[in-house]
Amino acid sequence: SPLLNHAIGGEYPPGSTFKIVPAAAALEEGVITANTQLYCAGTLWLPNEFMPDDPSKAQPFYCWVHSGHGVVNLAASLAYSCDIYYYQVGGGYKDFRGLGLERLGRYAREFGFGARTGIALPGEAAGLVPTERWKRENWDMNWVTGDTYNISIGQGYILSTPLQLLNAFAAIANGGTLYRPQVVHQIVDVDGNVVQTMQPEMIRQVPVSPQNIELVRSGMRAAATW
Repeated sequence: SPLLNHAIGGEYPPGSTFKIVPAAAALEEGVITANTQLYCAGTLWLPNEFMPDDPSKAQPFYCWVHSGHGVVNLAASLAYSCDIYYYQVGGGYKDFRGLGLERLGRYAREFGFGARTGIALPGEAAGLVPTERWKRENWDMNWVTGDTYNISIGQGYILSTPLQLLNAFAAIANGGTLYRPQVVHQIVDVDGNVVQTMQPEMIRQVPVSPQNIELVRSGMRAAATW
């Protein structure tokens, strides 16, 4: 597709970059605090939902570090991009209750995933924030916890354009405001006089407190400095 503008028209699983969403959502919903510690052994065995008492039916979910990260808090989870931390934050595990699909999807949409940004360019795609109904209608299967695990690390059915992802990160960076991206800063005439200056257009304020936004920012900073 040589004429496809991949930045706005390409739809891809965002991968671990998406972890800012479950991190912010879990903080805001009280699922975790900055000091909540979860253990990463490298592999998490998710019990079969229909045969939970049969260990042989459990499904393995892996961290990208197969030896595990050990005990991980929020800052470390973002700094080291620990998959098992986000499996548990997103979908829960044993006695730990995670966000669940509904809350995870709601915050993803608040950060701009699953909808066009409205940039003044043709061919923008909306991406996808899947739901239980979407999976039934498109795959003729029920949603399972493993699907929520995959979304929690930006894999599975979730799709994003690069611009959507950039816009979500910008909202974290600026303190929680999601803006409509603009191509043009100013319009000038042939003599260089400013005819019009484009004003920032806010889409929404992301429903995450400044304190929790700052915690996510600190974890992002740790990813580049630890």
